[in-house]
Amino acid sequence: MIFRMIVPAMFGAVIMAAPVLAADSDATKPAASQKPAMTAPKKVAKKHKKAPASCASLERQLDSAIKRHAKSANIENAKKMREEGHAACTAKDQKGGMAKLQQGLKELGVKPKA
Repeated sequence: MIFRMIVPAMFGAVIMAAPVLAADSDATKPAASQKPAMTAPKKVAKKHKKAPASCASLERQLDSAIKRHAKSANIENAKKMREEGHAACTAKDQKGGMAKLQQGLKELGVKPKA
């Protein structure tokens, strides 16, 4: 007799609680708000070495050095290297142009920055 009373009572409790439990489940939430299963770990960016100097940066360095060392004995050689380096860079000879610009900086005793 007790069994006949307990089973229907439990069944009724489950039926009444079902909408409340379903509202909290993930099945009723939109797909956009669901968390993705497993994601790959984020990649940590590697520290890159400094990029080599470009023609433009070497030209700026040499222009600045020419202004600072205007009274240097080698100023004419440095200006000539600047013109030759610019011409080579403009003619798509980056390697040759950069070599001339670096040589012009060395004429003035300035170490080219990377």
